[in-house]
Amino acid sequence: MNTESTNTPKTESDAVPPDQCGPTCGRSGRWFWLFAILFIALLQWPAIKELYYQVSGTEFPEQTIPWKHDLASALTLASTQEKPVLAVFGATWCPPCRTMKREVWPDPQVSAAVEAGFVPLYVDVDDQSQAELVSRYGVQGIPTILLLDSQGKVLQERNVMSVSETLS
Repeated sequence: MNTESTNTPKTESDAVPPDQCGPTCGRSGRWFWLFAILFIALLQWPAIKELYYQVSGTEFPEQTIPWKHDLASALTLASTQEKPVLAVFGATWCPPCRTMKREVWPDPQVSAAVEAGFVPLYVDVDDQSQAELVSRYGVQGIPTILLLDSQGKVLQERNVMSVSETLS
């Protein structure tokens, strides 16, 4: 008499039929998880780089862009110099903002282009004295970059994070 249950799989491959396995098991499952992990890493790349910089003790490069920190003085200077205002909204805790502070703004080409063609304004969204400005321009996410005319009207909005995107 056979006491072995007929429902017990004899081998590991008999455990789940391939057509009932789904996308997350077997060889195809490994590819699914690999792509899922790579996708998440790509989305979190600025945070991963910032973590590396913090762990390695890498300091921020010297900033050569003469950032203004209040809109009124930036608009006055923009009117006098006949340049648009480059308003950058960011925060000290924001990984993409920190990446830009490390890699984009110190770049000699970016720095030269900003100084030659714009009045640079940096707005820390966590600074309570800047709350009205953040609200006025409806900043929802950071970093946000606005080009403003000398009256404070938005000419263009950009969300860039690289040297090439900033220079284009």
